[in-house]
Amino acid sequence: MLLQALYLRRPIHRYVDDCIAKATSDRLKRPYMEMQLMNAEWEQAEVLLMFLLPFKRCTARFECNSEYTEIDYVFFAYNTMYDHIDDVKAKLESNTGIGTLPCTKYMLKAIGEMEKVLRKYYQKTAFPTVYADGMILNPRTKLIIFEDPSWVDTSADEYSNACRQCFVEMYDHSNTTPASTSAASTSSVSTSAVSTSAAASSGRSKRTASQMDPEYHQALLSRSSKRCRNDFDRYIEILNDPDIPSAIGWWRDHYRQYPELGLMARDLLAVPASGCAVERQFSISGRMTVWQRNHLSPRVISDAMIFKAALAHTRCPLRMELDNVDDVDQLPVDEKEGTIPDEWITGWWLKHLERGLLGKNVSDMFGEGAVEEDLYG
Repeated sequence: MLLQALYLRRPIHRYVDDCIAKATSDRLKRPYMEMQLMNAEWEQAEVLLMFLLPFKRCTARFECNSEYTEIDYVFFAYNTMYDHIDDVKAKLESNTGIGTLPCTKYMLKAIGEMEKVLRKYYQKTAFPTVYADGMILNPRTKLIIFEDPSWVDTSADEYSNACRQCFVEMYDHSNTTPASTSAASTSSVSTSAVSTSAAASSGRSKRTASQMDPEYHQALLSRSSKRCRNDFDRYIEILNDPDIPSAIGWWRDHYRQYPELGLMARDLLAVPASGCAVERQFSISGRMTVWQRNHLSPRVISDAMIFKAALAHTRCPLRMELDNVDDVDQLPVDEKEGTIPDEWITGWWLKHLERGLLGKNVSDMFGEGAVEEDLYG
């Protein structure tokens, strides 16, 4: 709404001015005069737009889950949104830039309420969870988020160990089984006994560690067998590759190198970050149940939606042949979204807004690079 309103600022002014001019009395002019936004109000709208742009990019990215599920970027996105809120709050509390605006106290209050809602959903990413594990299994990011100064030094180890533990318990079958471990323990005990008798027969007086404390020796053997290198250890040691476009695509190409960890990546990275695809199915049902089909039962509608969705995923979508249809004119027409103007796509809010705020450009009041910074680094 802000994007469209600011883009149409001049037409809106022109429309309201025409309505005021056409009004024949002060009573009729008063409602239109109340609708007319002052320059300071338009500037506040620009500031609000600048603040909301990172959240808009985040929402748009997670809504496009038809090709990339983006579950591996949810954790990173929350961290970036919190950093953005902290930066804006610090600037609002200062006496420079956006901190000099008359609406500062109102924005601070609104941001405080926004943090409460964001915190409610952020708690769902509590450690350990699929979001952190998905981020670690993305070879583009892995543990890089924990290098941010806002995280404590132990966070990387905690999340990495939790992800590794999940892998060992549910996917790693390369370690020795308990039966073979016990067999190995028995064998090592018997070996120790043979070594002890051999040492006694040879007259040596110095004892080995296993002879001094057999239980301690068995504990060391058990710990070493549990910490043997597996797919996760080898994967976490490779360097991050920021040029990887898709984590799922990378795992499809490198599955044979990490076969067991690849199973975990398949299960985690296949989870969509949002339910937008499901919501679109509800929109499809609205287009299907037009007034010409008002006798369709819920079961028939559900089966038809599932059938069409399955055909679409097989790349053989259901296509309607209209050659022999008598009532073509009565068929529902698809909605037209229109064409997005180029200035919207190329960032018109930075290039085409020349109105300053207290002698400065609105974007400059947020600080250099605050608006154009990539959401994911």
